[in-house]
Amino acid sequence: MKDTIQLHFKMLTVAAVICLLLFGCMFKELKKEIQEEKISWHLYGRVENTAQAESHVYVLLYVQVDGEMQLESFVLPDDTGTYAFLATPGTYAVAGFEDMNNNQRHDPGEPAGAWGSPDNIVVAGGAEIKTSERTLHDLDFELTPGRFPLDNVISSVENNVKMASMLVKLGELSSWDDPAFSQENATTGFWKPMTFLKQHGVGIYFMAPFDPNKIPILFVHGAAGTPQSWKTLAASLDPKRFQPWVYYYPSGMRLDALSTALNRIVNRLQEEYGVQRMGVVAHSMGGLVSRSFILKHLLEGGQGTVEVFVSYSTPWGGVGAAAKGVEKAPEAIPSWRDVEPKSEFIKNIYAEHLHSRIPHYLLFGFGGDCSLFMANNDGSVEVSSELDVRAQDDAVFVRGMNEDHMSILESEKAAEYLNMALEAAF
Repeated sequence: MKDTIQLHFKMLTVAAVICLLLFGCMFKELKKEIQEEKISWHLYGRVENTAQAESHVYVLLYVQVDGEMQLESFVLPDDTGTYAFLATPGTYAVAGFEDMNNNQRHDPGEPAGAWGSPDNIVVAGGAEIKTSERTLHDLDFELTPGRFPLDNVISSVENNVKMASMLVKLGELSSWDDPAFSQENATTGFWKPMTFLKQHGVGIYFMAPFDPNKIPILFVHGAAGTPQSWKTLAASLDPKRFQPWVYYYPSGMRLDALSTALNRIVNRLQEEYGVQRMGVVAHSMGGLVSRSFILKHLLEGGQGTVEVFVSYSTPWGGVGAAAKGVEKAPEAIPSWRDVEPKSEFIKNIYAEHLHSRIPHYLLFGFGGDCSLFMANNDGSVEVSSELDVRAQDDAVFVRGMNEDHMSILESEKAAEYLNMALEAAF
């Protein structure tokens, strides 16, 4: 008996050491990610005249090194001509060309252009600048036949430089089984948000070809979430009236930055497709991101196209464990700072009311197990947080279901409430 106990103790000790090593590596990687995130800027722009392009258009990013411009990376702009890059402090230039003969380099006479006259782009340093403000946008330029606009630089992408992921997805057509939507990638977005951005970008995907006669319903996942979790609820929509969109983002990033990005993306899609009406459906932390986005959309954009908001299992009062993580963990995931109950982000999302403009349907689960660490819960979020009085007071409909944090998205009742909300709004 004694030998058995000693053996079990040794096994537990070994397991504990392995866990510490694994989590130690995770927090070490997280620290690198946070350090990079604190100095990274987003560069956005649009290449004009791409609608007339008959072949690939390349946008090239140059960085100044020892007084010379060196080609760092390139992207293919999307169908709207939009491009984006991540950049750390330094001096940059952006140029592009249409590769009419498909040889991956600019040849005399091929349409080309650059931002400015061309001008350099200075990315400032300083971690004190808020994430949501580290953005340079409207870096637009046209392509016209002639010489390449930058002198003494490489104007070829053939075997010279890596292709960067398209940072912003503006209505990229996808499917529910897209490998990019894997749980592994979603977990990367939580623990390694900068890695996720480089590999997958951030943006809205269309789950069916855009139809101007159908109303978009935007689905927003939660922490370490993936658009795949929406498959069942999206299937319950009336396909003759609605089209599903999904916002896919690195959930480890600061939430204000994520809601700001969502607002800009929605505004751009409105411009491109003339969208006049839409609904927003969110799960878990995605509800916090969505409410912040909706307020920005109403107060900053002024377009007010969101006509209904449905949330499932959102921690409206924050998550106490996030506060513990910020306090105790070797390094805090950035989004933890916004999800902790006393955060400025939580405070700010209640600064304005929704109920006078947009009906909020607040749905929650209470089917969690008994826990020594949480009061009544849905398995992940305490019911007291799901029912924070500030959110209840601003909702037109509040209902609970005997479901856990994830099963609620598969429930027939959840689909029934969703379609009831859509029917009332539209």
